[in-house]
Amino acid sequence: MADLVLTPHFKLSELAGCHHAALAARQDELARNPGILSALQCLAILLEVVRAQWGKPLVVSPGFRYAEQIDGKWYGYDVRAQGKVQGSRSYRPKSQHTKGEAADFDIPGVKHDEIFEWLADECGHPFGQVINETRGASRWIHLSIPGARASGAPIEGECLSYVYGRDPAYRHERDRLIACRRWSTP
Repeated sequence: MADLVLTPHFKLSELAGCHHAALAARQDELARNPGILSALQCLAILLEVVRAQWGKPLVVSPGFRYAEQIDGKWYGYDVRAQGKVQGSRSYRPKSQHTKGEAADFDIPGVKHDEIFEWLADECGHPFGQVINETRGASRWIHLSIPGARASGAPIEGECLSYVYGRDPAYRHERDRLIACRRWSTP
């Protein structure tokens, strides 16, 4: 089966996290859930904006993940796809990755801080979150399309720096206020 081209530089296999052998099964699955495929197409358009700014390819981690471990708990649509994990009956789609709305990426030769600042200040294209993330020696940029949290609260225009194991640091006051509303919502 041919790989679905989402934009000139991004194919379904890259954003859906599957190799050619698994592509047919993933395409069939996404055909049954058009919301995720639609989100991946919007995400590809947003990533094209970033690619055009630097004129370099992006190294992208999958935009769609079945499940993701956040602070020791698993969240996602089908945790069983990850094998036996904790909390398989109590998961929710907390991560935008589980909805095809987010991807983590690097641009070889470009500093993460430079990418983050451009997205936060100059990009001009709507986004949900841009997070300059660090875990040990690894760094990447998390970028998502506008979406909604499990509570229904919007995710739009958040700019954060995050070092694994610490609370996120908000770059803009509007982002701190959004977070305060989110955490105070039951």
